[in-house]
Amino acid sequence: MKLPMALLLSLALILLLGGFTLPGTVQRLWRKGDRAVKRQDYASATKYYEEAQQADPQEWALRYNAAVAAAMDKQYDKAIAGLQAVAKEGPQELREQAEYNLGNCYLAQGKTKEAIERYKRALYLKPDDINAKWNLELAKRKQQQQQQQQQQQQQQQSRPERQNSRPDRKQQPSAQPQEKPMSEDEARRLLQSLSQQDRDLQKEMRRPQQPFREVRPEKDW
Repeated sequence: MKLPMALLLSLALILLLGGFTLPGTVQRLWRKGDRAVKRQDYASATKYYEEAQQADPQEWALRYNAAVAAAMDKQYDKAIAGLQAVAKEGPQELREQAEYNLGNCYLAQGKTKEAIERYKRALYLKPDDINAKWNLELAKRKQQQQQQQQQQQQQQQSRPERQNSRPDRKQQPSAQPQEKPMSEDEARRLLQSLSQQDRDLQKEMRRPQQPFREVRPEKDW
């Protein structure tokens, strides 16, 4: 499905902002992970974050970053496992972002029911998260399209098979319903379903954004 730019931006996975004083080995591995993300080498970033997390198992931000890097590498099952752990047992400040990114992972897999549930959880933890609200509406729209396609397929399957009276005519396969790209009018109506305050933030959503936020440890002097 072709999406407007604002939707593409809102689906970006996020790493954390912040800084911590960490032991030398953990700090070096963390920075290597950050540099790998900047190079878009997400497989290496996942490896570095996981190694740092093994050296400091109590640092939940590293587990979170490893999961997000895995999601960027399209290893969604692995990312979901890590994010679920953070959402369930991690510190309060990480749970909302973990729930939001779980929604993104499920939506990328086409699992709209699970995505909707995770976006709702994210909004329960942070009601003013405009990206979670936007993605929730997007997931609902995607779910409606899936349901319509399933209904059409069921109707086609329930029709009695007809014998072809003309052997020289080959039966043509039925066309599969295709998703229609979201038009500007549809995107506008989708935004209008949000509150006035959320619509005021539309301009901010259309600005170029980084696809992640980093957690950078402080220098070990």
